[in-house]
Amino acid sequence: MQSDNLTNSNPIKTLLYKMSKLPLSVRVTDAVHRVFVLGLFGITAVGTGSILFNIYANSDFGGMNKNKLKFSREEFDEKRANEAEDKQ
Repeated sequence: MQSDNLTNSNPIKTLLYKMSKLPLSVRVTDAVHRVFVLGLFGITAVGTGSILFNIYANSDFGGMNKNKLKFSREEFDEKRANEAEDKQ
């Protein structure tokens, strides 16, 4: 009668009632597994987020790159020519 009352009320209470009937080793193993899976998910989410942020931050769309140095081939060639003349 008690189990009928539990199944009709709240599914969480039903789950907890069924879990309390399991041996302690099964409950501990289940808890360790859940923590491990959530940890893996968290590490994956943080790693993916940091990679995506770095791609955005180093792109031309990132707001922090307004003063980004631009490579000018003409200035480079001119400076190398001047340095070559100074060495001679």
